[in-house]
Amino acid sequence: MKTNLSTKQLLMGLALAGAAMMIGCGTADDMPTSPSYSSPADLADLQAYTAIGNSLTAGYQSGAWGNPEHVAASYPNLIARQLGIANFKQVSMVGTGLGFVSGSPVGNMVVNFSTTGAAQLSYSTVDMTNVAALQAGAPTDFDFSAPRNFGIPGITLMHAAGAPLNVYATGNPYAAFYLNANSFGKTQVQLAAESGASFVTCWLGNNDVLGFVTSGGTGSITPEATFQASLAGTLGALGTAPYVAVMNIPNVTDIPFVTYFNPVLNATLDAMGAPMHAVWVMDDALGHAVPVYTDPGTNNYVLLPAASAMAADPTRGASSSNPLPDAYVLDAAELELAQAAVESFNGMIADGVAGLNSGRDHDALLVDMNAFFSNVVAEGYHAYGAHFSTAFVSGGLFSLDGVHPTSLGYAVIANVILDAMNEGWGLNIEPVDVSEFIGVNNGLGSITGPVQLPDFRPVVELFQH
Repeated sequence: MKTNLSTKQLLMGLALAGAAMMIGCGTADDMPTSPSYSSPADLADLQAYTAIGNSLTAGYQSGAWGNPEHVAASYPNLIARQLGIANFKQVSMVGTGLGFVSGSPVGNMVVNFSTTGAAQLSYSTVDMTNVAALQAGAPTDFDFSAPRNFGIPGITLMHAAGAPLNVYATGNPYAAFYLNANSFGKTQVQLAAESGASFVTCWLGNNDVLGFVTSGGTGSITPEATFQASLAGTLGALGTAPYVAVMNIPNVTDIPFVTYFNPVLNATLDAMGAPMHAVWVMDDALGHAVPVYTDPGTNNYVLLPAASAMAADPTRGASSSNPLPDAYVLDAAELELAQAAVESFNGMIADGVAGLNSGRDHDALLVDMNAFFSNVVAEGYHAYGAHFSTAFVSGGLFSLDGVHPTSLGYAVIANVILDAMNEGWGLNIEPVDVSEFIGVNNGLGSITGPVQLPDFRPVVELFQH
């Protein structure tokens, strides 16, 4: 139903939406019950740690990257902290962090309030000090050795394995932070493989589907053959490290960017007495607007950006003369394509990790983030007597862009990986104390209502006649 964006447009969209996909959290308290943990000597072989991935690995939050407090809460940094690594290196910036919209930098997405007390999303300002220099490239002596976080927001597995960063950075400005004479002509995977790591975590592949999802199907999904070849090259390069943990891809409907707006929209229409739940959307393939139904079970999702668009223009989506853009809706056919891709890619990841485990002293680990996130969607996450969920704003686990974790969410992701390391490698690494991140650095907790909604009476009137 949808047409494709150009490669540059897709990369810019991915840079904003990230690769990443969403956070998950377990259903039980994460605090340990055992007083005995692995000694520094037991963890000595894990000190040269390299993390490779996309925005999830980079510590992206609320529509921007680089806020020092947010970067400090990235799951690789939290894992490094639990391993006793004191010099873990990450990209960090001044101000609120840097996000890009159509090539222009903006600050973090934040919640403001209208005069009626309704929550509204907007962007903060960003301190531009040194931003131009950072975009121009890393210092000549930029340290690419382990322990280091190689996360690049927006990057796909396809580009991580196959695109030299100096070429890739022309479409994704976040890659420019790793550019200098020592990285010219090298891919993200090559840099990570050459870091001297004894321990590697790899979370790539999310954006090979996520860009299609967050663009309402107007983007593209990486072809299976390309994904397979990219995965083989990535695991072949990184799998030489003695310790390797690979995370798979969560379900595309586990993020509030996809799931938030339908229930709010439907409840509003019900309150107005609408006989059906529908909005008008431009169908790029057909060249005209069509009604899209949002009842449960239709598998049509009006995406989070539509809330802002409809709030700014109360007639948006209410008639065929002013439809929502195609990119604001993920329809059932597009969802089916995305879910099939996630299932296929995860099968490849599982087979690829299993293929590394011949003759190794320490098995490569497959960390099943897909199953974990699905469990959290169904049951939520409980810690310190509090219940958290994947709900937008109020759930506490997703940041304000609806795709990336809060600091709390990243802490729990770190614990999922640490749990897999303990079980798979016979260790007893102390988990992250998630209480440190409850209600901190996530901009959440005080919001009791939804984002301000438009007047849907024109929609009601339309379907009443």
